Amino acid sequence: MSEERQESEAQSPSPEPIPSGPRAETEADSPPPSRQPVWRRLVVAFALLAALAGAGYFGVWTLMPVSTDDKVVIVEIPRKWGARRIAERLHDRGLIRNQTAFLLAGRL
Repeated sequence: MSEERQESEAQSPSPEPIPSGPRAETEADSPPPSRQPVWRRLVVAFALLAALAGAGYFGVWTLMPVSTDDKVVIVEIPRKWGARRIAERLHDRGLIRNQTAFLLAGRL
């Protein structure tokens, strides 16, 4: 029987070495990145969604008309004025909300 025991011990794999030192302690203490707490993932996802919704609302708001009145407003724009000066004039008269949004829309 001693021969059988020696053969079985020879066939079985040797045990894995146990890591030691400072690196082994830090790996055991911190969870792997894929096992972060669920609440942390939910908070990050909610924050990103809120930021995206806020940016979308701001973008739509800046392109909405200032007023829903149907009254006609006449604005005189000199011939050689650029887009920036036109945006300033329209903003001063209360016809656009945001000069930058007007300029960006003009480039599209």
